[in-house]
Amino acid sequence: MKLFFCFAAILFIPVISFEKRNDDEACTRTKDSLVQVLGNKSLGFILGGSENDREVLRIWKLPKGQCATISIIKDRSIDEDIRFFAAEVMLENAEEIPADIDKADLGKLYAQALSKKKMDLNYLGMNSKDDLRYTGRHLLRIGKPAIPALATLLDNEEQLWYCCGSKASEKANALWEYRIKDVAAFFILKIRNKPFTWSHNPNKRDRMIKRLKRGLHGN
Repeated sequence: MKLFFCFAAILFIPVISFEKRNDDEACTRTKDSLVQVLGNKSLGFILGGSENDREVLRIWKLPKGQCATISIIKDRSIDEDIRFFAAEVMLENAEEIPADIDKADLGKLYAQALSKKKMDLNYLGMNSKDDLRYTGRHLLRIGKPAIPALATLLDNEEQLWYCCGSKASEKANALWEYRIKDVAAFFILKIRNKPFTWSHNPNKRDRMIKRLKRGLHGN
């Protein structure tokens, strides 16, 4: 009987190896295709569409879509913009961030995308201190490992905008004058989960950012 089970196990091992190899090859093919797709798209395309028929959902549901998306995020040889878009797909769909994903690296991807203006304020929220939208919620999910990367943006004066030509967005852009450093400060404060007052006045925000920087250096 023992000999039979040993023989059966020997026969079964090549089957497992063959199936794993096929799975790996399928994941790689999907990954290669997805890199091409994401390299030619915008954040608006990925997150846009009707609530139940959005590209961010379709990508995740592709055969091997989850495996390919996570593999793209982890592959540092791939363009960082593509990895950021893949992170948006994962964080919109996955219940938990996989344990083998480096959250500090995720934070760097989001900080780099922010510095390169790969997102407009519509995807972040920030109409009030409790207003979070797609990308804003995703960034908050990364948590404290994202703070060091965001902190590097606290001197960045470049302005970000609400899109796209409505009276409300034009008014917000003119009055609030949100800059990259404001976005970084907002999400650092949200991640730290301590009470704070958020102002639409840029001068008041500047004073708040100075205090925040002192606090970060003190810690």
